[in-house]
Amino acid sequence: MKEKKGAIVLGIGALLGGLFLIFRKGKPALAEPPPNGIVVALWNPPKEATKWLMNILNWDVSRYLSSGALGITEPAIFEVEQDWFPLRIEIRIEDAGGVIIYYVQSFSITEDYTEVFIPDYGSYYYNVSKERFEH
Repeated sequence: MKEKKGAIVLGIGALLGGLFLIFRKGKPALAEPPPNGIVVALWNPPKEATKWLMNILNWDVSRYLSSGALGITEPAIFEVEQDWFPLRIEIRIEDAGGVIIYYVQSFSITEDYTEVFIPDYGSYYYNVSKERFEH
């Protein structure tokens, strides 16, 4: 009897695990970056988010590039010189009224400072809920 219960429990566990793998939300592939470039899109932005902006800065914060305002599903695309890496970042996410609902930066030691950098060329997601870049 115990063997049957164990088999049933294992079977239910396997079924639930399989359903999780089938229905989990995977990240769609990002576009290839331009030569000497990066592509960054958001993952897990706040539900009320409608637009975002990203600035990238060279390591010594003497130069920067801005994406300008982007729709929440639009990726930021930059062409970057090799000597800028690793890149410091600033990301601002806003709601429809223009209120900043998320902000992170890695260039000034303030309460919004987060140890998050882009190490090299490529395509990345910025996972808002985990505050990190992912491929």
